[in-house]
Amino acid sequence: MSHTFFPPTVDDDPQFDVDATPDQERLMRHFKPHTRGINVFKLSANTFVQATASPENANSNVPYPWDPFHTDDVPGLIWRGTNWDLSVETAVQDPYVVTVYYGGHDNPISDEDYALLLAAGYGEWLT
Repeated sequence: MSHTFFPPTVDDDPQFDVDATPDQERLMRHFKPHTRGINVFKLSANTFVQATASPENANSNVPYPWDPFHTDDVPGLIWRGTNWDLSVETAVQDPYVVTVYYGGHDNPISDEDYALLLAAGYGEWLT
């Protein structure tokens, strides 16, 4: 069975320039908020965090930096350096980002991820 996950959304207030005059700022209250999708990150501990907090998940503690193009043999590796004595040091995040579900898009998911997302409180956003 195939499932999809459409991550939660948030309504952002219209933006105005930091140098805006008070009249320009008051003008923005006549514009409606725009809807923005929230990226949801699945971590190696089978937990989820979001780029922006929402009622579904208030945890927005994304383990930055994360490298979506990482091809090394060490999961969660964010840095590897060689010292003057040729010893190698590494820095690894735990937990680290495994999957990113992009906000504003239908993301195909597996049955296992469906169950995890359902248990994490994202049932409203699953099909």
